[in-house]
Amino acid sequence: MGCDVNRAVITVPAYFDNHQRQATEAAGKIAGLHVERIINEPTAAALAYGIAREEDKVVAVYDLGGGTFDISVLEIGGGVFEVKSTSGDTFLGGEDFNTALSNHFIKLFLKKENIDLSQDKVALQRIREAAENAKHELSSRESVSVSLPYIYVDPKGIPRNFDAVITKKQYEDMVDGLISKSLDPCRVALKDAGMTIENITDVILVGGMTRMPKVKEYVKNFFKKEPFIGVNPDEAVAVGAALQGGLIDNKGLVPGSSDREIVLLDVTPLNLGIEVTSGELSVIIPAQTAIPCTKTHTFTTVADFQTQLQTKVYQGNRPMAKDNRLLGQYLVTGIPPAPAGIAKIDVTFACSANGTIQASSRDRAAGVTQGITIQMAGGLSDAQIEKMRKDAEMYKEADEKRQSQLRVGEKAKSLISTTQHGISTLSGNVASTLSSQIQTVNDLIKQLQEAVDKGDNKEIEGKMKALDEKAKVLLTDAYNLSAGSGKQ
Repeated sequence: MGCDVNRAVITVPAYFDNHQRQATEAAGKIAGLHVERIINEPTAAALAYGIAREEDKVVAVYDLGGGTFDISVLEIGGGVFEVKSTSGDTFLGGEDFNTALSNHFIKLFLKKENIDLSQDKVALQRIREAAENAKHELSSRESVSVSLPYIYVDPKGIPRNFDAVITKKQYEDMVDGLISKSLDPCRVALKDAGMTIENITDVILVGGMTRMPKVKEYVKNFFKKEPFIGVNPDEAVAVGAALQGGLIDNKGLVPGSSDREIVLLDVTPLNLGIEVTSGELSVIIPAQTAIPCTKTHTFTTVADFQTQLQTKVYQGNRPMAKDNRLLGQYLVTGIPPAPAGIAKIDVTFACSANGTIQASSRDRAAGVTQGITIQMAGGLSDAQIEKMRKDAEMYKEADEKRQSQLRVGEKAKSLISTTQHGISTLSGNVASTLSSQIQTVNDLIKQLQEAVDKGDNKEIEGKMKALDEKAKVLLTDAYNLSAGSGKQ
């Protein structure tokens, strides 16, 4: 560069979590750099595309690189770049296309020479390099000849050569399934953004694999519009990072302009929330929420005279907290003693632009705030995040059934508690007069509790109906008796 470089803007895959971003920042510091900002790669590409544009746009960034695939939907308008959703496949990239060609070459040689080159490390490396070169050439040519002399030497010292011709049509048929695989995350991203294909103004192609004509064709057919070709797919992310650096130096203003401000808003990849009494995850910051952001939800105590509350923070898209990733926990103490349901505790999550998460709780009466800054020890890899997404879909039906059981069970417990409280308030004379009805109601309470313990929703609802009907009759009769005797 001809000068000292000690500041950096670093781009990362959209799925990087808090721990991975911190690790990336630490690597920058080790390299002697002050990391000014960490931004998502699709967001950087959108910045390269839209920084000079005045009109409002809804942009899809299709990023098919060497190792992973990302798709992000952004709204650009008024100098604000807001990511509406992001999705992708952490097991799909240019390397998979190389592998498909390599396997084809290995099969050809095995068929011709009855020798498996995959068992020879040196030969395998040469095959992989040839496959990658052929892939590049097939982006602009109809066929490619591959020649690898002395690819293998047999035990007798006789050298064997590899010669093959691969056509563009053969290659495209070979990788058709890989390209099709990229369209499912596109559908997810549109759904999460609450948009349809018709809402997308432009499609930006990023990553070396988007130079392949077949990829462009698939993207064009899916989004029903020609991809925007004004951005170099190999340079878009780097250009966007450089522009972000310029914005930082100009305090958010476009370099060379004194009046146009640019704001970047990325999103959280997964839900963030806390575990509640039922075991469910109460979401504070939903997935696909623009960051930086701060969200507050109000909770209460579940036991009489409770003075402390254990708060567990989770990340993930499953409805039950235990099925998600525990990020950290903290204890809220000093809650003034009060009956259950009286205390008001505000739980606040703050997510910074770089993805750092702060969780805190404040009891309104005590006025004391307690919490933590999430410093995850293990972090979630791309594969783990992808597994969380797939698990949420795989177990959706079972999770919904479990949630339904919890809700019906909580409703039944509430009815039991209310009925028992009503019976306990009856005066001695009234209770004695209605003893037969009270016994019937108590029997129904016992039957309902047994149904709750078994977890049979249909049986619970039937027992609830029976108890509700008898309890209403009992308490109505009790009221009439009290009113007739002059008691309030």
